[in-house]
Formats: sequence, structure tokens, C-alpha cells
Amino acid sequence: MTGYSQRRALLLSDCLGNGGLERQLGLLAANIESPWTAEVLAIDGGVYEAWLREHGVRVRVCGRRGV
Repeated sequence: MTGYSQRRALLLSDCLGNGGLERQLGLLAANIESPWTAEVLAIDGGVYEAWLREHGVRVRVCGRRGV
């Protein structure tokens, strides 16, 4: 152990739409056990964005940018 009491996991997704991958990412983020905490970073939001926030997961949505 390196002396840190908390570990963080950053979970990345292109969107948080209604799909199997997004569901599994949400379940992992919401149920990760101490000393771990999860944060989700996505390019686009979707139905799982609100679900994650309701379950106490920090969510950041960057938004797509055109070229």
C-alpha cells in the first residue's frame, strides 16, 4: 500500500445512450467498492447520464465538436 486511502477510476465512453456497454459501465461505476471511487467521462450524454448522477457517480460530458 502506498499510503493513499482512496483510489479513483476514470471510466470513459463515447456516449451514455441506451445500450449494453453503457449499462455495464453504469453498474460498475455505481457499485465500485471502497476505497475506490468512480468518475465517468463521456463525449455525449444520454439516458444513463441522469441514472449515474442519481446513484452518486460524478459524470462529465464533454460534447462533440465539429472540425
